[in-house]
Amino acid sequence: KMNREIKFRAFETEKARGRMFYWDEIKNEFISYLNCKETFVMQYTGLTDKEGVEVYEGDIFMLSEGHPHWISKKMEIVFFRGSFCIKVIGVDYLIKTPTSFLNYFDACEDYGLVEPFERFIKVIGNIHQSPELLNQK
Repeated sequence: KMNREIKFRAFETEKARGRMFYWDEIKNEFISYLNCKETFVMQYTGLTDKEGVEVYEGDIFMLSEGHPHWISKKMEIVFFRGSFCIKVIGVDYLIKTPTSFLNYFDACEDYGLVEPFERFIKVIGNIHQSPELLNQK
């Protein structure tokens, strides 16, 4: 059974304010953020990275070298077909879909991200405030 906190953050574009707003700031006026064309709303995954940073849709992260399926590529959290997924930046397909929002991102059999997710990732930015990270190097 899934048990995670449902919350969001919103990024107002440079034309508006160029600022990220977190759930405590927006929850009372959440509908207005959803209806604003200059705001991007991102959902919390229920996970944190290895430093305790909350992981949201649109976050860009790297896997630690200690992970059994480590690759030296930046990855993005995306919401696709009803679940959070990991997209390797610079690759045109999603590599896996999690089946649980607990401490694991369960894997497709062919990829195998089965270790506790939180211990192996570090959020390095997000697609709105750090778009330069979308360039894979």
